Amino acid sequence: FDGVLADSAEKTITLSDSVARAFGSTIPMTRELMSTLMDMSIPGGGRAMGVPEDRLADFETALIKEYENATWDYEIFPGLGDVLKSLGESHILGVVTNNSEILVRRFTEHNGLNGCFQIISSQETGGRKSARIIKAAAECSMSLEHTFMVGDSASDILEAKLAGCGSIAVGWGFQRLE
Repeated sequence: FDGVLADSAEKTITLSDSVARAFGSTIPMTRELMSTLMDMSIPGGGRAMGVPEDRLADFETALIKEYENATWDYEIFPGLGDVLKSLGESHILGVVTNNSEILVRRFTEHNGLNGCFQIISSQETGGRKSARIIKAAAECSMSLEHTFMVGDSASDILEAKLAGCGSIAVGWGFQRLE
């Protein structure tokens, strides 16, 4: 979702940095720091910003609440809406994200993508992305050999491998192309 469908880097940086400071962060979130994270989860970002380990769960809860209460909407990357609508005509599409389902649904509505995604597996679902990929494929009666994870981070590609499905890396998003 973030960085693949939603052009959310700047808003994510600003919001993460603001909330993390309230939880004892000592390192500001920047695009450079974000691009180097191997763990692109909310706790992973919190760790990178110096949020104490014993406060990471509360940091995650607070940040998700801030996302859900935000008055802005994420924009889709240019041209991607038409691609998704076309793919949705002949493929089963889903979203597996560490973000909130409420935010994903608000994004799909705002960007005219209602009905494009048959399944949304969000941070509320819990567990690793790899487990959620496996569950989503099963719920859609798809074999993992015919399932692909599209991601913008090294951790997304790792989760696809752990799930036993294919992976596609995009050249935009939160992490550098290399």
